[in-house]
Amino acid sequence: MPIVKVFSQAGKLQFQIFADGGVSIAKSIPYRKICNLEDALRSLYRISMTSSDVVFSNKDGLHQISAKSMRQRLTLSEVTSSEHFVRILKEISNARIIDSRSPERRRTDLGGSLKSLM
Repeated sequence: MPIVKVFSQAGKLQFQIFADGGVSIAKSIPYRKICNLEDALRSLYRISMTSSDVVFSNKDGLHQISAKSMRQRLTLSEVTSSEHFVRILKEISNARIIDSRSPERRRTDLGGSLKSLM
């Protein structure tokens, strides 16, 4: 089961997606606000639920993922392999979130299942 790790780095919030075996496959762009990060995680979930019609593109060094049937887009700063990412996308809907931010930096604990954010 994939894992989505939420962390804070240099005052910005990000998430990183790990496949089975702990291999990192993608990292989000930095977000200033927790609400933006939560929206990105919701987009990740929605896109993973429509994994059969995913569009993967590169623009200005960033990776954009969207579903043909949706207007939502998710921008990632790092993707190890777009083919590998698309292959496990369906499994991401069942991902577990690990919130690794320090307790004093949390508004809410995002730990749990990705689906629970919906």
